[in-house]
Amino acid sequence: EQVAHNGSLMLMGEAGREYAVVRSPIRVGEWGGAPAIAPPRLGADTAAVLQQLLGLGASEIEGLAAREVIAAPKS
Repeated sequence: EQVAHNGSLMLMGEAGREYAVVRSPIRVGEWGGAPAIAPPRLGADTAAVLQQLLGLGASEIEGLAAREVIAAPKS
């Protein structure tokens, strides 16, 4: 309730859905009020991170997603 009372919730929309995000508590007039982009969807960058940082292959990543060890992006 306090977050809403302070005006720290902001509605954003993407791909036909609307959701609330928490704004930064730091407010500077020159920055504007809205973030530059929406946050990534859950699992959107998981495969790339696992490939780049851990060297996992596509089949390994697909196996993790199939066992629900990692979040796969939902369409």
